[in-house]
Amino acid sequence: MGTKITVEYDDVGDILYLDVAPPTEDQVMIEVAPGTLLRKNTRTGVIEGVEILGFRRRSVPNEGLEVPVGVDLRLPGPVSG
Repeated sequence: MGTKITVEYDDVGDILYLDVAPPTEDQVMIEVAPGTLLRKNTRTGVIEGVEILGFRRRSVPNEGLEVPVGVDLRLPGPVSG
């Protein structure tokens, strides 16, 4: 099976978390845009999480929010349709 993304929202801090791995000591935070942070594994070089600060404040209803991060989404197997 492919990588799973866990999505969590902290209503008090207004932070959206997108995680493929939990935070560890092997990760560093990189700010790629104001309020958009990546958690990168220093051993593997893999991005393991994204944090969007001020998510509710920055998002516009019915317009979404643009995040300056490329995402490669693939299904884990053949797709039937």
